[in-house]
Amino acid sequence: MISLVHKAIFIHIPKCAGQSVEETFLQDLPGSLNWENHRHLLSCFERPPSWPKKFPDRLAHLGASEYVGLSFVSSELWDAFFKFAIVRDPLQRIVSMWKYLGVNMSLDDFIRRYLPKAIEEDHYFFRSQWRYVMQADGQKPAVDLILPMHDLSAGWQTVQARCGLKAKLVHRNRTSHKPAPAVSEFAKSSIRDIYSDDYEYLSEYF
Repeated sequence: MISLVHKAIFIHIPKCAGQSVEETFLQDLPGSLNWENHRHLLSCFERPPSWPKKFPDRLAHLGASEYVGLSFVSSELWDAFFKFAIVRDPLQRIVSMWKYLGVNMSLDDFIRRYLPKAIEEDHYFFRSQWRYVMQADGQKPAVDLILPMHDLSAGWQTVQARCGLKAKLVHRNRTSHKPAPAVSEFAKSSIRDIYSDDYEYLSEYF
């Protein structure tokens, strides 16, 4: 998400409260715009078919290094704007994905059968959170602020202050009320292996 008015760039990691953030920024603009009809104003739209395939399918989900690397913003603008992201425990994120997608399989089967194929195909929805926020060299975060999703309200005041944001954080795209599954040891160990970078570099936020 790019907001020229707020001089802010938000790295929208799938299933990490991204639509809530984007709608909040839209509501802060004159006219209190809604997400459904105006998300394109924040570069939240699908990749046009005529664009090269190097661009992600969903431009709302650009990684930090892609904003400059794919020429969506200049390096000067990137340096000048406030950049932030929201992260969550990878296991909670995968459970949320499993519920959101509504697949007809258990969580263990989802992790065993569905997830490896999606990762092998480099589907944006399942990329590691570290991959979204890291610098191009993969060694340091490229954003100014990382917020933990489980305590988002505590850090939101910083975002408001840095962006001149008056609107309160809204909540949208909640995952279905499908009961949370019992999480097996297989699920825990598999997610730790699959998303080892997240646990190595971002565990302080989980």
